[in-house]
Amino acid sequence: HSYADMKQLLEEMGDAAPSMLLFLKHVECIEIYDWGEDEAQPRLVRRSTVLSNERLRARRKFMLKASLKPIPQPVDYLMTIASNRFDDMGLTSPDVNEKWIVCNQYGGGNASRMSSSSDHSHMKLVPWAGVAAQLPDTDSSAPAVATTGAAYCFLPLPVATGLPVHVNGYFELSSNRRDVWWGNDMAGEGRARAEWNESIV
Repeated sequence: HSYADMKQLLEEMGDAAPSMLLFLKHVECIEIYDWGEDEAQPRLVRRSTVLSNERLRARRKFMLKASLKPIPQPVDYLMTIASNRFDDMGLTSPDVNEKWIVCNQYGGGNASRMSSSSDHSHMKLVPWAGVAAQLPDTDSSAPAVATTGAAYCFLPLPVATGLPVHVNGYFELSSNRRDVWWGNDMAGEGRARAEWNESIV
């Protein structure tokens, strides 16, 4: 890649950073640095941060300690993600805040049955899925930003859902981790993987 290509990739990553934080359990901040060949140290150029507190941290990490129960366990929360740009002098632009509602569920229906079945124990299935919808900024007169829904397996996948929300799940993915395993014309484990993905959405 050329220098210009790398700059463009970093710019695209900076734009995507807020949405990358939506379904992660521990990461609260993504920073991007530029280290010029004549500079003594890298320079911060972009930062996106979850405005967090202990309650939000606990709810984001809920799945890590949860145990499957007979009834589904909803885990919903509001989160604000603040993003900044920094110029060559290290001065920051005003915060751009994105407000999201994230609704998750642990267990339920066929997903619970499949994850508990000895037939699928080798697949290590976790019945966890959720959606995230961006809320309008009530402090601004700007129109709400339309969300182009994407599929996530904790981080965004290059898969559009056609929905106005992002959809996260413990999906079974293709070997290159770029596609959700899908299809009705399969047998054996391939069919089980496709059935699993249907079950958690």
